Amino acid sequence: MEIRQWLNEVLRNTNISGKKLFIGVSGGSDSMGLLNALLRLQKEIPIQIAVGHINHHLREESDDEEKFVSEYCNERHIPIFIGHWKPTKTHIEENARQFRYDFFSKIMKEQHYDILCTAHHRDDRIETALRRIIAGYHLWDIDGLVPWQHRQGYMLWRPFLSWSKSDILNWCSDEKIPFVEDASNQSLHYERNRIRHQWIPMFQQENPEFNQNFIRFLDQLSDENQMVQQIADQELINRFDGKSEQWDIREWNISLTWALCRFLMKNYSIAMTQQKAVELDAFLQKIDGTKRWQLNATYCLEKVYDKIRVLCVETVEKQEQDVYTLIVNKGLFLSEDEWICLYDHQPLQCLDNKQWASVCWRVPSHVPLQVRHAKSHDRFVFNRQGQTKKVQRFFIDQKIPRYARDKCWVLVDESQRIYGILPWRQSYLSNGSETDKINYIIYYYRIN
Repeated sequence: MEIRQWLNEVLRNTNISGKKLFIGVSGGSDSMGLLNALLRLQKEIPIQIAVGHINHHLREESDDEEKFVSEYCNERHIPIFIGHWKPTKTHIEENARQFRYDFFSKIMKEQHYDILCTAHHRDDRIETALRRIIAGYHLWDIDGLVPWQHRQGYMLWRPFLSWSKSDILNWCSDEKIPFVEDASNQSLHYERNRIRHQWIPMFQQENPEFNQNFIRFLDQLSDENQMVQQIADQELINRFDGKSEQWDIREWNISLTWALCRFLMKNYSIAMTQQKAVELDAFLQKIDGTKRWQLNATYCLEKVYDKIRVLCVETVEKQEQDVYTLIVNKGLFLSEDEWICLYDHQPLQCLDNKQWASVCWRVPSHVPLQVRHAKSHDRFVFNRQGQTKKVQRFFIDQKIPRYARDKCWVLVDESQRIYGILPWRQSYLSNGSETDKINYIIYYYRIN
């Protein structure tokens, strides 16, 4: 891919103007190529750039690589943050990756960066998918790399996912971008390297178009996964009793278990491996009184004969509630799936992501507003006569499931009067026809 073509695609399809980008840079060709591509992008639109580097202390060259990246950034006045990992004796790849993302998340939160950028490319996507096929992942987890992901408090962007490794090397060569070679990338001790240097070349000998064909397969798989997700949701809706918040599992089959797994991953962020799905199916097939099956540290699945429901095993009312005070014209992530902003005018640009749905409310400008989770005693004004209703009663009337209630946010003032239940209902305190002082606008986004 040519840099001009890439820049045009980013400018046409990605709304990151004014954002603060934090780039993971190892010093290799991929990350140095990405850093320079984003510096080129910075000439086109106003973005801020900083770099994060991890010294893993796994090789003698690690200190030299840290020095190389530091000097490169310092010469160009690019802020850089360096983390030092103490190697573990086992699960090195997994633990190192976890440390990287924990360190990046920490710095991004402290420095208020919006987007984490990593240099994963098209070949990485193929290698990741092949590793997951070998490991026995389910269909919904085969394609592990996507351009955009929502993380806790920020977005993860992989700008090079449409580039091949050769594209990046050509870009570095044409622009004379310096980089360091990691000798461990050649070692066949690591599974990823065996796939990269042995397996994929063997597939390419059989068919020179293997890479293009495999990417097309992954794109098709992603599209069909979305369609299957919709079918799965509908199947579960057909079996769901909104009043008791239970599913009927009579005449249950393995296909419905896959549907339930997808539902749990989507709505509860529960990791579901192939093995865990098989164990869950065995649990559901036994109609043997009341049993509970732990999903994770927070949720369990309760089965009472031929009915199941999801239960929160933590207390519903926590001692410390997350409370956010809204600052005019400054957006914030309430979670990895939700974003909110209080504007004093109709914004020209908001989050531009087709996966997100939004609500837009007009609210009073004369009171400070906060967002917090709903509590059991909360009440809101639900009609013009000033009558109130419990928020929990509203949930029941609207057949809103338990998992959605637990995650629900309410918009309140300093006296804890409720101005809205996000995203379902505004209180009459914030009804535009009730007062002439309303000139602020709430935008709330969440993943569909």
